[in-house]
Amino acid sequence: PPAAPPAAPPAAPPAAPPAAPPAAPPAAPPAAPPAEAGQAGRQGEPTDPTRGEAAHGTPEDEPPAGGDPA
Repeated sequence: PPAAPPAAPPAAPPAAPPAAPPAAPPAAPPAAPPAEAGQAGRQGEPTDPTRGEAAHGTPEDEPPAGGDPA
């Protein structure tokens, strides 16, 4: 009889504590990935502006140049 009661209590406590600690650490690592994602977005931003500038410069130069001489 004494062996049954002691087996139940020890099994419950060890399962609860381990579940709490792992939940806190994962919150810190996720903060690092977001910083990398921001850098990646910055790299993409320059690419977009470059495309817009090139496209704007070409059409803008073409219309005025053709209209002035004409």
